[in-house]
Amino acid sequence: MPVYCTIPVFDSLLPEPHNTQILKLIFDLAHWHGLAKLQMHTDCTLELLLQITVAFGAGICKFEEKTC
Repeated sequence: MPVYCTIPVFDSLLPEPHNTQILKLIFDLAHWHGLAKLQMHTDCTLELLLQITVAFGAGICKFEEKTC
């Protein structure tokens, strides 16, 4: 399911601050997925992929710590 369809579905399902955390995770995953699907990478896209991978990992840890 594309992110432009997914975010509205999940929005407001949980109370704050959990709602914002879930939406950030969905966005980060969609961003990562878009970069990972590229057929040809440049140094810039590889750096972005590294940054978003780290951000997504941190978001998962925060989700596990505060939401689960």
